[in-house]
Amino acid sequence: MGRLDEAMAHAHKGLQQARAAGDLNTEAAIHTNIGVTSIEANRAGLALAHYQHALDAYQAAGSRSGVINVRSNLAQVEMTLGRLANARDLLQRVVQECREIGSRRLEAMACANLGGMLSELGEAQSGYDTAVEGVRLSRLSGESRTEAWAHHSAQTAAGVLGRFHDALDHARAACAGFKAHKDQTAEWINAGAAVRNLQALGRQDEALAAADTLLAEVDARGGWDGGFEPAYHVYRALAPLGDPRAQDLLACAYAAFSAEADLLAEHVPRDTFMHSTFVARGICEDWAAAQAAGNAKPG
Repeated sequence: MGRLDEAMAHAHKGLQQARAAGDLNTEAAIHTNIGVTSIEANRAGLALAHYQHALDAYQAAGSRSGVINVRSNLAQVEMTLGRLANARDLLQRVVQECREIGSRRLEAMACANLGGMLSELGEAQSGYDTAVEGVRLSRLSGESRTEAWAHHSAQTAAGVLGRFHDALDHARAACAGFKAHKDQTAEWINAGAAVRNLQALGRQDEALAAADTLLAEVDARGGWDGGFEPAYHVYRALAPLGDPRAQDLLACAYAAFSAEADLLAEHVPRDTFMHSTFVARGICEDWAAAQAAGNAKPG
């Protein structure tokens, strides 16, 4: 039995007991847990349904912190689906509610995510300021993993603003944080961003050395594990240098990204998803250019 099946089997019994006891908070918590498990199993529709049930139950129970937590989770699903405006709206509401109840921990998490959404939606300076606030609040509340996500959003915003020194500093801080928490995917994304920022700063030897280190680690781990962002960042650093590895990296990034678009097609149109973020648009544009030039390789 898979994790999702096991969770669902236990959840129905728990939900029956919670409803019989009139325990809305427990009912909401069970729905939230199923939502988390569902999104991990790439079942976005099921996650959205259970998060909505959880939101209704927490609202009926008068639990503001519960409502905030579920709205944050809903925003994560919207981000996964590439529906960034929806995610931004949810997170802005979460930030305001966190300030009303004085929850630094939840506000830090919301700011960490909101910073990235604002940057993607054309508000890079506001996104950077919000992400840096997320760093500050994370440190105050002792949430080192949230701090890493806030640095990740800050490096995205700084890159959009052309502030590559700041972007590099934040990418490296994010890498260190994610490494400490053994989050390989997020670590590699920021390691790739660091390579790209080094190249943008004209520090070519350092960019090549960092790329070699990352690619050796990826090879030792058996590949990118379905990740497309880090491969694309390294491609963008190596392509201007004429590095022969660049086209293979682009093919790998496009193949992984296309597979994710297919996986989510039930919930969001493929073309919409494929153009939802800076990285998404970059992958598609560079792949189309490679095809037109006859340089596109199978992924």
